[in-house]
Amino acid sequence: MLNFFRRTASSVFAWIILGVLALVFGLSFGPASDNLSLGTGSYVKVHGESLGDEEFRFQANLVDRIVQIPKDPRYQELMGLKEEILDSAVEREVLFDAGHALGLEATAADAEDLVLAGQFIVLGETLDWLGKLAFNYDLFTKSFLAGLQVSEPTYLESQRRELLARTVRDLVASSVAVSEGELRATYDAGANRVSLRYARYEAMRFGDLIDPTPEEIDAYAKANTDELRKQLVTQSSRFSKLPKQARTWIIEIRKPESAGAEPTDTAAESGSATDDTGGKVGKGLEPADAPAVTDGLGRARATIAGARARVMSGEDFRKVAREISQHDSSVRGGELGWVAQSSGTGIDAQVDNQLASIELGAVSEVIDGSKAFYLVLVRERREGDIDEAGALPELAEDALRRNKGRQLARTAAEEDLAAIAAGAALTDVFAGGSALGGDSGIEQVGTDARRKVKLDETGLFAKGDPAPGLGQAPTILAAAWAAAPDQSLLDQVFEVGDDVVLAGVVDKSEATDAGYAEARPELYRAAVDRKGDLVTSRWTYRRCLEAKGTGAVSSNDGRLARLMTYETKLAKDEEGKQVLKPYAVCDRVGNRGGMLRTGVAGGGPMGPGDGE
Repeated sequence: MLNFFRRTASSVFAWIILGVLALVFGLSFGPASDNLSLGTGSYVKVHGESLGDEEFRFQANLVDRIVQIPKDPRYQELMGLKEEILDSAVEREVLFDAGHALGLEATAADAEDLVLAGQFIVLGETLDWLGKLAFNYDLFTKSFLAGLQVSEPTYLESQRRELLARTVRDLVASSVAVSEGELRATYDAGANRVSLRYARYEAMRFGDLIDPTPEEIDAYAKANTDELRKQLVTQSSRFSKLPKQARTWIIEIRKPESAGAEPTDTAAESGSATDDTGGKVGKGLEPADAPAVTDGLGRARATIAGARARVMSGEDFRKVAREISQHDSSVRGGELGWVAQSSGTGIDAQVDNQLASIELGAVSEVIDGSKAFYLVLVRERREGDIDEAGALPELAEDALRRNKGRQLARTAAEEDLAAIAAGAALTDVFAGGSALGGDSGIEQVGTDARRKVKLDETGLFAKGDPAPGLGQAPTILAAAWAAAPDQSLLDQVFEVGDDVVLAGVVDKSEATDAGYAEARPELYRAAVDRKGDLVTSRWTYRRCLEAKGTGAVSSNDGRLARLMTYETKLAKDEEGKQVLKPYAVCDRVGNRGGMLRTGVAGGGPMGPGDGE
């Protein structure tokens, strides 16, 4: 029956078994044939070969053994699982016919040799199903073929056709040539790489520290009226059909998660401190005026009361907020911006309930919220369409923050660079970031509104590519490539858009002639494989389309439509409009299973017991 079984049989008993098996297979499947047994109906015919239900199921079972396909039907439909499986069989038949046209052939003995070697071909990949085990006929039939739910003759015929298809792929791929220029360009791209450390001083964030005065805003608006009017045109929706809004500032002092914590010495003193609420407390009541504080809740209440006393005595609300508020808005002086009174701040229901009744320009009483105490200041209210006289000052204030933020960012960067030059450690100057082993973000330091900036690393990237985290930054990259391989910080302040950047070199490698000579053999092999795959893919796809045009590839559209219909039915939207491209034969030919092959590459060898 099979040459490979004859080779492994070494006894009269084995020959007897051979005869019995031959009789069984003869009765079950009929005489051997070069054609696959594919049932009565077919989805596609390729050069006279029918691909129907049996072939589809066989290919699906084979793919399922080697590719970990998510069971989510939505994922399967979006990736086109059925389409990939069917077109992989179509691709095999297109190449099989091409092999015959070239005068090539793969024999049944070749397929048997493949089995004896413990290998099989699927999606154009030759894989090992035996691992380190020796070939065993029972293992092959009772485990491997049983798991695939396919007869031995059908399987061997499929593998014979896959072998010829593989030969054609190899022949086409071997015809490609890779020039020396291509190899050198590939080497240079991989060898010329640099990794940077950088600190980005964002103008917008430093602008949060700026509180333009009414006089500054008015002067800027008068000096830049034309430019501000242009901005008003592009941002008209920002000032049109507005609900009732209040321009709001807030100070938040969090309550402790659990009452009864013992007071600390610093909590009862004036000045900045940190308590068990998890953040800064800042100046509270002066010691002479403060009530006896015996727990964390009392300290929080004393702090918010002290804050209100400071504001009522004439201190700027924004200054106090920057010093002691524990809300994220503290860096901006507690400003929340324009808050719609209908939806509220989203901070606390008690704050939202009182927002509409707070008198303009007056700080609220202490608001006892569910998790914190609050002070709220409302300076303006508006509604409906805002005219030019109301909009231009707001745009002018934004511009002033942006411009002054840029100046402040540069000043901060220059100070930090000077500190490093004077011998300060990076960890003393910068906060968190990947370069320092953390990601604490921008932090305030003390009460002088100076903030540490985090120091990050780009990781290695190729010369000519954008720097991760910095984008197109030609001045930085030019300076980095001209610098020493490990220069802590470049002695220069760079501008990237509106922001200011300090940068240094972590690591750098550059292409050399000697390096190219060493890398060339492996580069050549990889380039030939890559280019060969591309040429083979395009050639196979083109051949399929040509056969389809002449009628050598045809399809039963009704059966195909039913096969390619998924239960999730994502192909059409609720209105019945097609949102996923309908399948057409040859669409995925040349890809050898496309997305499915990524699973083959990552799956490794398949064990003999898989699929049972």
